[in-house]
Amino acid sequence: MNIRAAAGCLAATLAAAPLAARAQSVEDFYRGRQVSIVLVTTAGGPYDILARVIARHLGDHIPGKPSLNVRNMPGGGGMVGANWLYNVAEKDGSVIGAMLNITPFEPAFGTDGVRYDPMKFTWLGSPDPETNFLTVWKTAPVNTIDDARKTEITVASSGPASSPAFYARLEMEVLKARLKIVHGYPGQAEAFLAMENGEINGYASVSWSSLTAFKPNWLRDGSVKFLLQMGVRSRPEFPDVPNMMDLVADPDDRLLTRAALALSDLPRPYALPPGVPADRAAAIRRAFAAMFADPAFVADAKQAGLPVEAPLGAEDVQKIIERVYNAPQKIIERMRKLKQ
Repeated sequence: MNIRAAAGCLAATLAAAPLAARAQSVEDFYRGRQVSIVLVTTAGGPYDILARVIARHLGDHIPGKPSLNVRNMPGGGGMVGANWLYNVAEKDGSVIGAMLNITPFEPAFGTDGVRYDPMKFTWLGSPDPETNFLTVWKTAPVNTIDDARKTEITVASSGPASSPAFYARLEMEVLKARLKIVHGYPGQAEAFLAMENGEINGYASVSWSSLTAFKPNWLRDGSVKFLLQMGVRSRPEFPDVPNMMDLVADPDDRLLTRAALALSDLPRPYALPPGVPADRAAAIRRAFAAMFADPAFVADAKQAGLPVEAPLGAEDVQKIIERVYNAPQKIIERMRKLKQ
């Protein structure tokens, strides 16, 4: 072959390469591939347990049936992992982000260090809306939320900007609860131990899944008292425990509470980084929906103590996020003050 002919063949090959890449089917892309679920918090706890259950089942519903692994990327209250997913992660559909409930709302709070736009992630879904409880140990000097308006109780927090501290300030703001926030507990496990040891009275936002997964003995033995439920769902097991929204009368306070409780309504959202090819993003969205309906996944999740009776689809997740960002500016400003 002469030089001119060889050059022509090379040019034709190079021109065809992008076309071949674009023509690659979703099934061809994922066949034999390993997909990473990047979890923005540490190992252990409901977030980590859920991610590992998903890793065992999601691949069954993705064309090509890839394998999945979980990588923990903690730091900055979930922000390190979220920033990495948005700015650094491969944008080819091989990386899925497992976010904290607060991650989509950090920009609304004006949190320092945010380098992502939550509206540009491709949201995939989330397990059931969570129910959180203002919870106190059985020896605490209060039995109802009315009691907590009259008698001060101590509640644990990891730090001033944490979700438990945010919920505690919300309870003080709209319900006039008398709560003293004690910072410095690294995580929920340490806070729960402090409750058992009598160091503090309670915790401002114990999730139902945390109780069923880690403290079923508290439920069985009556070790704790529930003063308040928070979230779009009230647990039927506690008909005498009021839901926060039922106690808030002021219109602006109701707007604030509804926006703030998006953290409960969107407990553990999953997302793809921006820029993933549309056909692959659509396939992963469909895979999440199929997995949530898969009896094998549901049984595995329930065995781990995770509620999955009413999971949220991609559009549901998007609507909850938009609900916060469409709130009046005065409500956003009040939320930011609660987060500080």
